[in-house]
Amino acid sequence: MRVIYFWSEDCVNARQKCEKGVWRRMNTKEIKRRMEDMHITVGVMAQELGMDPSTYYRKMQKNGEEFSALDLLVFKRVLKMDEKTALDFLLS
Repeated sequence: MRVIYFWSEDCVNARQKCEKGVWRRMNTKEIKRRMEDMHITVGVMAQELGMDPSTYYRKMQKNGEEFSALDLLVFKRVLKMDEKTALDFLLS
């Protein structure tokens, strides 16, 4: 049930305190592939996430384990993922 809390749009929109925690590994290869398919550059994704591209690269090198719950919601929105796809890619 905790995952449902992490994916709550209300939490993000209200900027309430969301837990950050350490995530299981992201499927970074699939994220990169989806970004390529959608012609989304690292610079654009980093800007959407509100971080420097070098920070984005560092977090991706660690299999996405340092991305926050809010970051995962941004991935979901920018990459136009439904709930199931997001859970498969981002919380694999």
